[in-house]
Amino acid sequence: MIHLREIKKSDLDAYFHAINHSTEESYKYVGGKKIFTNEQIKQYLDRIVGNNQRVDWLMTLDGDIIGEVVLMDISDDDSAHLRLAIFDDKHFSKGYGTFAIKEILRHGFDYLKLHRIELEVYDFNERAIGLYKKIGFTEEGRLRQAYKMNGYHDIVLMSILEDEF
Repeated sequence: MIHLREIKKSDLDAYFHAINHSTEESYKYVGGKKIFTNEQIKQYLDRIVGNNQRVDWLMTLDGDIIGEVVLMDISDDDSAHLRLAIFDDKHFSKGYGTFAIKEILRHGFDYLKLHRIELEVYDFNERAIGLYKKIGFTEEGRLRQAYKMNGYHDIVLMSILEDEF
């Protein structure tokens, strides 16, 4: 069973390992273009842990970190930006992403009292776009050819409002 929990500074080594051992397939869907050092991950954790403008949850399976789901840029306008990453494609299409997104949306809308949650997804990530639409996200627009990886790709902008969830 998948489990969600807040990220902690003590997760440094496991998080470092999980991110830097992402499969190539999963790495391309999150725009990964570099490997991070342990010190860079430590600095990142120092910045995000306890930051009240974000919610960072790790996705774990049998105690191992398999991904993360994040609400960030939480604003005074009652909106936030969502990010999901599953680090190994062997965990794709098993319902883990659906579960994680629904739980963080519940948290965002019910606990944080957000009105709007948005995300960006690459146009070639059709599986994710389908998932987001199934959950209730609406495509708002595109940043045309804004991402370069083996050619240029659109970034699809999507959002969901509290009464749509």
